[in-house]
Amino acid sequence: MKKTIIASSIILLLTTPAFASNHSHAHGDHEGMTLDYQGKPASVHTKRLNDELDARLPHEDRGGFENAEVGLIAAFDRDIFLGGENHDDHDHVVWDLAQYEFLNGERPDSVNPSQWRQAQHNLRQAGIYQVTDGFYQIRGLDLAHLSVIESDTGYILYDVQTTREATEHALEQFFKHMPKKPIKAVIYSHSHADHFGGVKGAVSQEDVDAGLVDVIAPRNFMEYAISENIMAGTAMARRKVPQYGEGIRAGDQGPVTAAIGKGISNGELTLIAPTITATEDLHEMVIDGVRMIHLNADNAEAPSGMMTYFPDQKVLWGGEIVVDGMHNIYTLRGAEVRDALAWSKYINIAINEFSDAEFLFASHGAPKFGNAAILEYMKLQRDNYGFVHNQALRLANHGVDIHAVGDMLADIVPEVQFNTWETNGYHGSYSHNAKAVVNKYLGYYNANPATLDTLPLEKSATTWVEAMGGMDTAYNFMQQQVEAGNYRFAVEMGNKMVYAEPSNQKVANLQADALEQLGYQAESSGWRNSYLVAATELRENRIILGTKAASQDAINGMTTSLMLDYAGVRLNAPAAEGVSFTMNLIVPDEDAIHFVELANSNLNNIIIEQATEADLSLTINRADINQIMMKQTTLDELFESKQASFDGNIEGLVQLQSMLDNFDEAFELMRPHPMVK
Repeated sequence: MKKTIIASSIILLLTTPAFASNHSHAHGDHEGMTLDYQGKPASVHTKRLNDELDARLPHEDRGGFENAEVGLIAAFDRDIFLGGENHDDHDHVVWDLAQYEFLNGERPDSVNPSQWRQAQHNLRQAGIYQVTDGFYQIRGLDLAHLSVIESDTGYILYDVQTTREATEHALEQFFKHMPKKPIKAVIYSHSHADHFGGVKGAVSQEDVDAGLVDVIAPRNFMEYAISENIMAGTAMARRKVPQYGEGIRAGDQGPVTAAIGKGISNGELTLIAPTITATEDLHEMVIDGVRMIHLNADNAEAPSGMMTYFPDQKVLWGGEIVVDGMHNIYTLRGAEVRDALAWSKYINIAINEFSDAEFLFASHGAPKFGNAAILEYMKLQRDNYGFVHNQALRLANHGVDIHAVGDMLADIVPEVQFNTWETNGYHGSYSHNAKAVVNKYLGYYNANPATLDTLPLEKSATTWVEAMGGMDTAYNFMQQQVEAGNYRFAVEMGNKMVYAEPSNQKVANLQADALEQLGYQAESSGWRNSYLVAATELRENRIILGTKAASQDAINGMTTSLMLDYAGVRLNAPAAEGVSFTMNLIVPDEDAIHFVELANSNLNNIIIEQATEADLSLTINRADINQIMMKQTTLDELFESKQASFDGNIEGLVQLQSMLDNFDEAFELMRPHPMVK
C-alpha cells in the first residue's frame, strides 16, 4: 500500500507541461479540431482602410516573389499530407496546404492588403529548391524550411522542422529528386521547436550515439530548448492558439498566414541533444569537409541562437535572425522580451564579418541573391530592430508611457521601411514591439499611480457598466461606436460589458463583431488570428484548443532540478500554510542528491553533496523517472526489482502531492473565470 501511495505521489510531484495533457472542461472545447470560421463581411470602414493602404503599398516590387521561385527543382502538389502510422491514417492531419488555395484569387475586403501579399508570398514557396551549388531547401511543409547542404560524403541538414512526420515526408520528397546519401550532421539554428522538433524524422539517436551523425547547436541550446516552455507552459499553450489561429480553418474570413510561414505541422516533437556546441562568439568548424563560421546571437529571436557563414561558397545562413518582415520582440503567446538592440547589433556584426556574401538563405522566407542586394536587405533588417528600440526609448524619455508608445511609434515609421516588404510588421507589429522595448527597460507600470493598483476586471466590470448607465444604454452606445467604425474603443467597452454579464450572448456577439473588423484590418498575422479566434470563442461560447502530445525527448532533456522548480510553481500556497516537509531525492545515475523542502508555503530545492536529515529519502534513477512519466514502467515494479527504494515517513510526500495544482489550459481568455485561490 505504501509503495503504491509513494509511486503516485512522486509521479504527481514531477509532472510537467511536457506530458500533462489531460483536460476536464466545463464547456465546448475542441482540442485538435479545425472549425470553418463563419465571419461577417468586412464593413465599409474596414474596406476603406484596407483600400487606402493597398494604394500606398509598393506592389511594383516583385523581387520577393521572383526570389521565391529561383532554383525550383520540384513543386509540391497542393494536397493534404496525412500522417500518423502511415500516410493513409486520416485521423491525424500533419499538414494541410490545400486549405490555402483561396490565396490564388483576388484579395478580399476582409484581409489587410499587406498581410495578403505576405500570405501569397509564403504560399509560393512549396517545393524543393536549389539556392546555389550544394545548397538546397525544402519549403512549404512546415512553419520553417528544411535546408540541405552537400558535404564530402553526404548531407548536412540545417533546421529540421517541428515534427518527425513532417521531416520524414520532406526528406522522402527530396530523395525523389536528389541522390540518396547519408546524413552526416544536423544543425539547429536556435532553441525553438519548429527548428529541432523533426530531428528524428531525419536521423536516429542510435546513429548519433554511434558517432555517425553530429548534432550541432548554439551555446546554451539544451537549457532553453526545454526550459523556455515549462514554467508558464500551460498558459503559453493556451495563448499560442489565438496567436497562430489554431483550430480555425484558413480562409478569407479566417487565418491567412502565420507571418513567417503557413502554419505549424502536427505530429511528434522530438529532440536529440547536441554533440557539438558552438561556444565562441564567432566559432569556426569543419563538418565533413564543409567549413562554416557560426555567429552566436544570444537573446535575439531566441535565448539560444546563431547565424552561419559558409566562406568557401560565400553563402550566409540567416537562421531566424533575418526574415521577410519584422519579427517579434515580444511574442503574443508569451515569453521573455527579446533584446532588440542586441538583435540589431548581431545583424551588424554579420554585415561586417560576412560582407562578401553572395547568397543568403534562412529558416523562413525567400533567399536573397547578389552581394549588393544582401547587404541592403541586412541593413534594413538591422535598422528595423534598431529603429524600434531607439525610438521607443526616445519617446519614453520624453514621457510617453507604455500604453501610448505603440501608436506613437507606428506613426513615425520611416518611408524606407514602410516601402520595403521585408520590414513590415507581419510577425511583430511596430505597436506591440515598441511596448515590449519599454517593458524591458521600465516594466509595465507607467508611474501614474492611477494605474498602480487597478481593480481586476472581474471586480470592477459591473460598476463600469453602471457608470455607463446600465447594460442597455451601454449596449446602444457601443453599437453606435461599431457602426461608426470606432472598433478599438468599442472593444474596450465591450470587454467590460462581457465581464459584467458573461452569459449575455447579445453583448458577446457585438464584441465579436468589433473584434472581427480589427482582425480584418490587421497587418500582423498574430493580431488578425487573435482577433478572429476571440470572435469565434465569443460567438460560439467555446474554448478552442490546439493539439498537443507528450514528448519523451522533452522529458529526457529536462533536468531534475527544473522538474522540482516546476513543482514549486504548482504548489498551492494557501493549502500549504503551516505545513513543513523535507526530502532527499537521491538520483544515482545523475550522481546527484536533491534536497526538497516545503516551508513558509513555498517549495524549495537545492543540490547537496550528501544526504541530510529529512522526513523522507527516496532513491531512484532519473532514467527510471522518465520511464514512469511515459507510463512505460511503474514505481511498484522498480521497488520489486530493487531499482528504487525509500526510507522514512511517506505521509508528508502524500500531503505535498495533494497541495499541487493541476493546470488545465482550457481557461477563458474572453470571459471571466472564477478567481483562483
